[in-house]
Amino acid sequence: MITREKPRTHISLRLISKKSKSMTSSIDTVFSMLSFSLKAMIEVKLLKFAKIGVLNTIFGYSVFSLLIFLGLHYQCAVILGTILSVMFNFNTIGRYVFNRCDTRLILKFALVYSIIATLNICLIHIGVTHHINVYLMGAILLLPLGSLSFILNKTIVFGEKLFGIY
Repeated sequence: MITREKPRTHISLRLISKKSKSMTSSIDTVFSMLSFSLKAMIEVKLLKFAKIGVLNTIFGYSVFSLLIFLGLHYQCAVILGTILSVMFNFNTIGRYVFNRCDTRLILKFALVYSIIATLNICLIHIGVTHHINVYLMGAILLLPLGSLSFILNKTIVFGEKLFGIY
């Protein structure tokens, strides 16, 4: 029986070893699924931002263009367009991108848009002084200022890490 005991112990160790490998495999699978889920969540957030960004950009540029068309100076058009955009964008970005629409954040949100509007005015002024069409300058600045706006809103207004979910 002593000889039988050793093989059983050996078999038991093999079973434990197989179970441990199975558990390791299961843990790896869980981590893989979590990793996939995190990637999916990031992609969803970026997709939401892109969709809302397009909507907000259309709204903001339409207001800006309408005000220019109505004869307002580009500085006034940017300021008035920004005020209207802040109210519209706070709701869309807060609700649909960051899932937070806490009205206490509107001042930070307005501050970010003030920074963006100031940059917009300065850069359009540079373009206009170099005889670049004001509509074209407004269009050229959409992507860089939109990107900067997202970064500032994500980090300053909604308190999320730049390269993370939260």
